[in-house]
Amino acid sequence: MNSLLATILIIILSSSKYAAGIGLALLSDQSIIVSYLANIIGGLIGIVVFIYFGSIIKSFITKYLVKERKIFSWKSRKLVRLRTLGLTSVAFLTPVILSIPLGILVSLSLTSDKKKIFIAMMVSCVFWTSLFFILYNAFGLDLDKMIHSIF
Repeated sequence: MNSLLATILIIILSSSKYAAGIGLALLSDQSIIVSYLANIIGGLIGIVVFIYFGSIIKSFITKYLVKERKIFSWKSRKLVRLRTLGLTSVAFLTPVILSIPLGILVSLSLTSDKKKIFIAMMVSCVFWTSLFFILYNAFGLDLDKMIHSIF
């Protein structure tokens, strides 16, 4: 039962804070495959939920919270730079720097193609999960010591 609870917690945490879900999966006492799959499934659930609820949130924000903007401001310049970086870079940075909900909202502002967003985010989640699991298991990366040294 304890293993099932840990798996559920990994899935829930990975659906919104993906990097924290990876850390929890690596530090849990479960098998590598169960932790890996729980992390991927959590990311998949978060991506699907936030793609569909994110479009609702985005429409609410643009309808009620966005004021009339100046044409040239630092925000508009940042948005232009973000658009030049594109969906691929946003998807690449989402699991480790941004959270899944924030990355989805930014992606929805770049494109309305939900299938393209889903594929880019899923590839990114699989990449980052694989990278962290390989670093942890093959090279002995000790996340517990790293976290304690930071805090």
